[in-house]
Formats: sequence, C-alpha cells, structure tokens
Amino acid sequence: MQEAYSFFRSLKNYSCALQSRVLSILAVSLLLLVSSSVYSQTYPLMKDKYINDYAGILTPGSRKRIRKYLLTQVKQNRRFMTLMIINSLSDYGKSLTIESLATELFSRWEASNALKNKGVLILISKQDGKIRIELGKGYSRQREASMRRVIDTVMVPRFKLERFNEGIESGIRSIDATLDFSPELLLSAEPRSLVRQFIEGIPRWAYAILGIFGSILIWPHVKHYLRYRPRTCKKCQSKMERLDDKREDMYLDEGNLLEEKIESVDYDVWLCRNCLHILITRYSDASEYEVCPECSYQTLEVEYEIIESATDYSEGEERFDYHCLKCQFTETQYKVIPVKDLDAIG
Repeated sequence: MQEAYSFFRSLKNYSCALQSRVLSILAVSLLLLVSSSVYSQTYPLMKDKYINDYAGILTPGSRKRIRKYLLTQVKQNRRFMTLMIINSLSDYGKSLTIESLATELFSRWEASNALKNKGVLILISKQDGKIRIELGKGYSRQREASMRRVIDTVMVPRFKLERFNEGIESGIRSIDATLDFSPELLLSAEPRSLVRQFIEGIPRWAYAILGIFGSILIWPHVKHYLRYRPRTCKKCQSKMERLDDKREDMYLDEGNLLEEKIESVDYDVWLCRNCLHILITRYSDASEYEVCPECSYQTLEVEYEIIESATDYSEGEERFDYHCLKCQFTETQYKVIPVKDLDAIG
C-alpha cells in the first residue's frame, strides 16, 4: 500500500514538472513569435539621396528635372528635400499608416543635419492614393497646415487626372515657395500703424493660401501676356502679325514641325507686313524630350534604368538609353550611383 502511494505521488510530481516545462516552452515560443514579428518590420531603403521611385511613376525627363531642382536647393543651402514613392503601404506592414511610415523614415534619415533642421520628406503611396509631407525640426507646426493645403490644392487634383509627374513637380515647387514665404518680412519695425496692425491680425495660414492660389491663378495670365503681347518689328518699327498654325508651318523646318508634333516645343511666327521681316519665338515647358547633341532639336527620347542599386558599402550602376526621333542618333551611357552617404549632405 505504501509503495502504491509513493508511485502515485511520484507520478503526480512528474506530471506537475512536465506541465511546468510545457508552459515554459509555450511562453518562450510566444515571446520569440512576438519579437520576430516586431523585428520583421521592413521599410523602403533610401537608395538615392533625392529620388526613390519604387512605384515607377516618374518619367526620365521628370526625374531629371526634379533632381536638378532638389540639387539646387542643397547647393543654395536652403533646404534638403527628398522624394519617396512606394507602391503600397501594405508592402511594409499591415498596420502602417502614411503618417507613421513618414515619421519612421524621417527619424531614420535625420542623421543628416540637413534633414534634422531644414529637411522635407515627400512620401507618396500610389495604390493607397495617400501623400504625406514630413518637415524637419527647423519648421514650426503651423507649416503642417500649409503642407496639407499644397497636397489638397496642387497635387491631388492632378493625381486624379493621372497627371502624376506634373502633380509631383508642381507640388515640389509649391512646397518650396510656401516654406520660403515669410509674412514677418512685410512688417516694418516702426511706427506701429493701422496697416501693420491689420497685417498682424491676419493668420499665417492665410498668407500661405494667398501665395499658393496667387501663383496658380496669376502666373498663367502672365505667361499668356508675355507670349501673345503685341510685337514691333525691329527693322522698320511696324506692328507685326502673329500667323495662325497653318500659315506658320511655311516658315518652320522639318525639325521644328516634329517638335510641335511630339509637343516638346511650341513655336509662334510673327510677320511684318511692311518689310516682310520674320520673328520666330520658341516655347518649351516641361517635356520628357531632351535636346539632341547631333541635330540640336528637342526630339531626344531618354529611357532610364537602374542596373544595380547602391548600398551602404558598394556603388550601383544606372543606364541611360538615348534615341533621337529626328536624326536617329542613338547612345547608351552607364553612370555610377555613389555609395549611400547621408553625412555628406550636412
């Protein structure tokens, strides 16, 4: 009887020990699972200091113009702006929002002094239709509302029309103009006049709205006037006549007509009826075509491809394929993508 009691008591102790061990294994497994899910969170890499297009939205021409504009900001020591375009937020985690991703990316990149103080991160998620502009610590919180208006009034309307490149380029210029605008400069020190009191009473966000809408509404009219204003002949001082599209083709060569056909350049032809002097004016807005080095017409197509992305430790390589629609000039260039080095920007 005593032996049976000892047996069951040993069996009970063994069962408790086994139960405790199983619970310990389950707890460790759960801990590993949670930690694994936390550390499996991935974020888009900053392969380029200025432009990272993971959704393939930008055309080569737009990419070139944006890079040139952003580089100018850095060279003038004004601010550092970087553009990140992703395909979808779900590619980097189910619980991510556009705000949380922008904050995380900004904190990861603000090792650069430029990002920390005068940095601007423009984050676009194509499939989600979301845009976020994250500002550095050198800007006040009041600027956040201005950035929201740039998104709503400049970028989103163009995105809805699927004019993504135009929306991004216009958005970058509007961000730059809005951040440059300082209402304080309008105020003189003394005397404190009624005009100054009135200006001080206007909220800062109102200045931003006036600046944005003023540039949007007024600039097209200024461009229209500069293009179609009356012209005077430089030879005889007589009034010149602007020819219509059919008649102007008589004075344009084959290359000019091709430029107009692909909409890289638009020409106006002015004729002096008195001395028959001809004036040809050229207008070229944002275009995906570049000027051909052989024939000098703006008929050069450019295709861009990253062959190997740069990393923290190695250089990358990119390829540019050029083809002229006018003279059939072709060329391929390979360029080195430098090793990622954010500290070099500061």
